[in-house]
Amino acid sequence: MSLWTWESKLEDPYEKQIYKKIFNLTNSKSLALKASKNLGLFNYLKNNKFETSKDLRDSIFLQPGKKLFDEKQAKTVWEFFNTSPQQQGGETPAKADNAFDALVERWLVFMYHLLPGGIQESIKYVEPFMFPLSEKPGEEGIVSKMPGVGLGLNFALDIVSQNNKLAAKLAQQYTPMIMGLVPIPEASTVGIIIGYMISTMFIFFNMLVFVSKREFGQAFTQSLALFPFIGLAMQNVAESGEKVIEKFASKRQKLIGQLKGSDGQGMFAFLGDLIENYTFDPLYQGDPQADALALKQKLEGKFTEISGNLQNALDPEKRSELFQQAQQKFQELKSDPRLQSFKTRAQESFDKLKTDPRLQGLKQQAQEKFQELKANPNLQGFREKAQASLDKLKANPQLQGLREKAQERFNKFTQRAGKRLSKKKHKNKKWKTQRKLNK
Repeated sequence: MSLWTWESKLEDPYEKQIYKKIFNLTNSKSLALKASKNLGLFNYLKNNKFETSKDLRDSIFLQPGKKLFDEKQAKTVWEFFNTSPQQQGGETPAKADNAFDALVERWLVFMYHLLPGGIQESIKYVEPFMFPLSEKPGEEGIVSKMPGVGLGLNFALDIVSQNNKLAAKLAQQYTPMIMGLVPIPEASTVGIIIGYMISTMFIFFNMLVFVSKREFGQAFTQSLALFPFIGLAMQNVAESGEKVIEKFASKRQKLIGQLKGSDGQGMFAFLGDLIENYTFDPLYQGDPQADALALKQKLEGKFTEISGNLQNALDPEKRSELFQQAQQKFQELKSDPRLQSFKTRAQESFDKLKTDPRLQGLKQQAQEKFQELKANPNLQGFREKAQASLDKLKANPQLQGLREKAQERFNKFTQRAGKRLSKKKHKNKKWKTQRKLNK
């Protein structure tokens, strides 16, 4: 979750969309900008979760370094967005999604909005029948829409599904123990097989219920128990991982705020930027339609850019123009003051390193060590011994005899080898080779 600033460019797709609509209606840039910023702030507050009013105040700025709300205003705004509808006298809030359900639902809705309009309408028509027990606001299933019956049936199935989870675990854990008491060969192995077969009935029923309720994360964790022998362990790992993800989601924004500081220039601000840019809130739903529209526009722009570059590359005139532009960009890059300042700073750092007294001291110590090594009597003695051994080896009569014999063999070989000479004469338009032996 990024910080929100009033005096900043319109980069959020939702704010851009509002700006275009208001500007088309009023033809006033200032009114469209104020309206888009106000609605953008409301959307930001609605779609982000803040642990405290201080976190909210530290995330919203009038301009860089200047916060938009004071402490009292931040507390009022935080209480408004963190008071449940039931506390305000409204309807009972919908059941909160867990981490896996939120992740799967987020990507399904995002992919749904990427589809063409005709396919979206078809899916929207059959969706209540595909997920009859869905309780998602505005997208309830046909069973959930039934007054009284739908809510009661959903509540009963929630209880049954949790009991089925427990029954499946007990069947896989305790059936082998019970069968082990029976005096038959391989009783425990038979118990494992029977326990697995019993648990699959509860698991399949639960998966059917979870998919009908549009709880794909729960269906995924329950399906892991279908793996023989290791299924129960995999399910426990997935459930523990889900709790870790939920904890991370609740602490993520607070951690980013602490690392970046109130002004965004804290000592560990780079860690805050890293978490903010390369992680996401698993429970944050955002606006999938706006995200899908922004992605569509980005892909269309990239496709247009690639096709235009391809056409320019095939056109000789355009190709020469692009080459000139590339040369111009290269010259601009060479004369870029930032690059020059970086080069200057690098040279200054190098010069400073060369004149560093610690480096000079190390250099002097290395030189002294080298001189000590040259003057070492042990090294001198070893050098003299090596020279004496070499002189003795040169004066060895056996070595001289071997050397003379080798020279004689080489002379005989050169006299006998390569004695054939080839002379080429042209006769009757043919080449003829005449060979003679040199004796």
